[in-house]
Parts: sequence; C-alpha cells; structure tokens
Amino acid sequence: MYGWLLNYVKDEERRVIVGKWAMCLAAPHVSGSFRDFCRSTGRVRRTEERWLQNEFTRISSALIKFPRSLQEPDWARVSPMMPNSGSDLDKVRTPVAKHDLHLLMDGAKPVYDPLSPELAELVKRLEKANRRRERKRQAA
Repeated sequence: MYGWLLNYVKDEERRVIVGKWAMCLAAPHVSGSFRDFCRSTGRVRRTEERWLQNEFTRISSALIKFPRSLQEPDWARVSPMMPNSGSDLDKVRTPVAKHDLHLLMDGAKPVYDPLSPELAELVKRLEKANRRRERKRQAA
C-alpha cells in the first residue's frame, strides 16, 4: 500500500492518517481502533474522517483520470494456461478430512459428562486464570 500512497497522497499528515486508518482496519488487534488513535494523538476523529473521505475522493479521481495498475503482477509466479506436460493427476492429493471423529463408531465418540473429574479440573483452572486476568486488568 505504501508504494502508491507516496504517489497519490502528497501531504505527510494525511499519509499518516490514511496509513493508520488502513492498519486499524486491517489489524485492529495489533494497532487498536482508529478512535483510540485519534484520542491518544489529540486529533478530532470527525475531522480525520473528513480528511480520509477527501483523500479517497482525490485518489479515486486520480486513478480514473490516469488508469494504471497499482501493483504489477509477478510474472515469475504466474503459471501458463496450457502447460506443456500432460496431466499430473497422480500428484494431486485427496483432501484431508475436516474432522477425524466422523470415522469413529457412536460409542467411541467423546461424550460430554458434566460430572467428569477432568472437566471439573479444567473449569477450576479456567476460573483461576480468569480471576488472575481480572486482578491484572484492575491493577492496570
């Protein structure tokens, strides 16, 4: 994205806004939300969204005016439509089954047992982890 961003977005400040908005949209678990970004940097979110809309309008107008591909294909990775060799059906693998349990008999499949000691131990471990996480969150 940043290759064409330098060509189409001329203002450095707006490049930051467009790049951060794209990152927040693509990976919110990594970069957080755009609202948090605006709040932490002292920006007005509505103004930033207006700038984004203006930049997208400018970029789309420029792309329509001078149409060109934003990314050239990597021709080394493109396979020919009609390969010279014959069919390689012996190289094609059958798809792996989604779940291995579909092959088991009904009596052999796992059954949910609320009185199971393993399940009770798992519940205790999860509750302990949740309490620890809650204490850590309240401390922060």
